[in-house]
Amino acid sequence: MSEQPKWAVAPGKMLLTGAYAVLDGAPAIVIAINRHARAQIGRDAENPSTEAKEALGEKAPFCDAAALHLDGKKLGLGSSAAALVASLGADFVKRGKALDDPDVRTQIFYRAREAHAAVQGGGSGVDLAASTYGGVLRYTLLAGKAWVTSMDLPIALVWRAYFSGSSARTSELRAQVTAFRDRDRAAYD
Repeated sequence: MSEQPKWAVAPGKMLLTGAYAVLDGAPAIVIAINRHARAQIGRDAENPSTEAKEALGEKAPFCDAAALHLDGKKLGLGSSAAALVASLGADFVKRGKALDDPDVRTQIFYRAREAHAAVQGGGSGVDLAASTYGGVLRYTLLAGKAWVTSMDLPIALVWRAYFSGSSARTSELRAQVTAFRDRDRAAYD
């Protein structure tokens, strides 16, 4: 009999294309990265995140997303999404579910999307897809339905990310894009 894991992990993401255009139906390409949020199975959080509480109530697991931060600053690598997916993964494992089951992954993704949208007032869910499925994904959002397809990039392609030194809030950036769209639709399109 195999031993139950102690942690559920979910990778952060790097969005290669389609950051805000995905909200208007354009495809995005996102890759999972080798930095993770980790949720401890069987240990409740003392102060769970708003999204974890939305998805799991007060019994959300302890989650560590420090690998997606630098000196306490968010790096823009999807730490909130990764923490939510890891927390849901820990809850599923605690209930005897296998995280390598494609149906379980789909349940985690849609449950994460619901909680994320409820807390953030929308969003595409592209970061949640990377944290749930990993790898390289083509992600399209049409009429509120997410289409997630695994894809390959050229084998010799190397990605490097650099931190500018200051964090940005996705909700604030999204509000600026929406204000631009409302102010000048032709230029936005």
